[in-house]
Amino acid sequence: MNRFRNFMVGRYGTDKLGIALLILSMILSWTGGLTGLEPLVVVSYVPFIWCIYRMFSKNIYVRMNENNKFLTKYTPVETAIKKKVQVLFGTKTHKYYKCSGCGQMIRVPRGRGKVEIACPKCNNRFITKT
Repeated sequence: MNRFRNFMVGRYGTDKLGIALLILSMILSWTGGLTGLEPLVVVSYVPFIWCIYRMFSKNIYVRMNENNKFLTKYTPVETAIKKKVQVLFGTKTHKYYKCSGCGQMIRVPRGRGKVEIACPKCNNRFITKT
């Protein structure tokens, strides 16, 4: 274990871009394997090799810049997906409603019975059950 730790000293390691490349490689490989498309399986090696190269790279500054560029594109998408999932499934403590006037999403605590909700954006009022 110590040998590997010493080997990794000064190397970049993993980050979100590396994990995304690994997931992309697995998806391409599985899709190619299930559909019988061998070229897709071969193409799946490209992101995998890039991921391994990034992990063992000693050029940390360049790898961090690559990851930061990726995160500027990835983070808004991840946030939007998390919001959609949260609205779709809700939480244990809150429910989400859409204002009929402006379309603003409004978070209301669960278990309050029948309540009147005032939209903070357009001040539209509506009554709903939580």
